[in-house]
Amino acid sequence: MSETNEIYELVKATLRVTTDDENIQNEIQACIDGAIDDLKTAGVPIKIAEDTDNPLVKQAVIFYAKSVFGYDNPDAARFNGLYEMKKNVLAEMGDINADE
Repeated sequence: MSETNEIYELVKATLRVTTDDENIQNEIQACIDGAIDDLKTAGVPIKIAEDTDNPLVKQAVIFYAKSVFGYDNPDAARFNGLYEMKKNVLAEMGDINADE
């Protein structure tokens, strides 16, 4: 299984999605892509943001997906806050690595 499929399967399981409906699969993939793109625009170095084997990136992608996936999610704000905190940590990691 490729790295991309691993993060997809992880996010799908975390969202408690069991269907193979193509539209839902596309929405899950859009969440993953959106998280990675948002990390990059927040100053997380591309090398870090695209490393979906990195546990911190995995957590960020999961939090992002849980904050934007579906409708009527009462926990969306909480997961968005967790995502924002994780994004800040990852951006600071980039700053630290740049100094080395």
